[in-house]
Amino acid sequence: MENLSGSTDAVGTFAFRSANPVSVRVKGIDRLNIPGSFVVTLLSDGEPVAQRYFFQPKTPRKCPTCVKNGIINLDFRMPQEQLVDRALSVRIDVPGHSEEIGTAFPLVQAGNPTVNARLLVEDA
Repeated sequence: MENLSGSTDAVGTFAFRSANPVSVRVKGIDRLNIPGSFVVTLLSDGEPVAQRYFFQPKTPRKCPTCVKNGIINLDFRMPQEQLVDRALSVRIDVPGHSEEIGTAFPLVQAGNPTVNARLLVEDA
């Protein structure tokens, strides 16, 4: 049985299996600075391996619900073989930005999010 919580009771036993997926969290994205809906892409050796879309108004600072939940986290569940021994990075894009600006949104302006990764374990 796979443990999705990221922790297990110390009185029990657990195992790391090579087939266990990895949970990757992009944590602390300040969505209020991002003008409209956006996509967060997890890159492995520069190639996209997963994406998460986040839909919001073009002016999130004018949305009371957006302001109340201004910092978000996005989770990816990935097979190990897509991540192990590869250079991993994150990119935020805002579709619909004009050509002269481009779609890439600077991570520093998105609150300098961090990346947390966990190997998911099984009960032994």
